[in-house]
Amino acid sequence: MSQLAGSVHFGVKARGCSSPLASANTESVHDYPTKLNHAALTALLAILTGSAVALASGLILTWITTLFLTAAESRFAPEQATLLKAVAVFTLFSAASAGSLLGDIKRSRWRFHAYAATLAMFGITVWMYWPTR
Repeated sequence: MSQLAGSVHFGVKARGCSSPLASANTESVHDYPTKLNHAALTALLAILTGSAVALASGLILTWITTLFLTAAESRFAPEQATLLKAVAVFTLFSAASAGSLLGDIKRSRWRFHAYAATLAMFGITVWMYWPTR
């Protein structure tokens, strides 16, 4: 059996792998908390983006539906301004959070401006829709 294994040659040389997973063990122990924090922020931005896009999409589809209901137009007329305001706010919030997510994933230099825009839109959204007494 050892003679057979020794005589087999596949003609392929071993080469180094350029995968990030292959070099994962060579990183410093001190880099781990930073990478963990970055992954947590990316996950949070992904959740925030998904929620904002879902809300904006639902509001846009609701607005489109009311446009086709001409028989009940007088019933929906008082709510059109409020609905369009919500569409605008959540579309801008979606764009800001999607920009933050993209900048965070690409580690772009402008990502901090996108973080600030997302935080500002989050604050505006909470301020506009926080219940008052």
